[in-house]
Amino acid sequence: MLVLFGAGVPSAAAGPDAAKIARGRYLADGVAFCGDCHTPLDDTGKPDRARWLHGSTVGFTPTQPIPDWPEVAPALAGLPGYTPAVMIRFLTTGITAKGKTARPPMPAFRLHRADAEAIAAYLKSLPPAKASQYEKPRGPAGK
Repeated sequence: MLVLFGAGVPSAAAGPDAAKIARGRYLADGVAFCGDCHTPLDDTGKPDRARWLHGSTVGFTPTQPIPDWPEVAPALAGLPGYTPAVMIRFLTTGITAKGKTARPPMPAFRLHRADAEAIAAYLKSLPPAKASQYEKPRGPAGK
């Protein structure tokens, strides 16, 4: 099995699942920038690649109060607490597993099903986080 950029993602040479995972990685990391909120920062303030998409505290607050503002962006690596079907539904409709719309700062995505399936496959392929790993504060709020 080949690895892309050392992130544990199989290359497209491994077959159609690997191609789907690579597309999901491109969409999640390079288009939607999921890591900006769902990855803790290291001691230098950069995203911690060893804990990529393991969840993190949200490092900013709105200038005007927003009800139910989240303090934590949940872990996505390995899809903890989600099934691929639930994640696909969320990414195509903006509706959570509990039947609610995404709350800010999370956008209510309306992706094409194939793109949502690719992102779900990518997230499922990542090593899952330990629950305590996303507790480290991010940015100025953590100082």
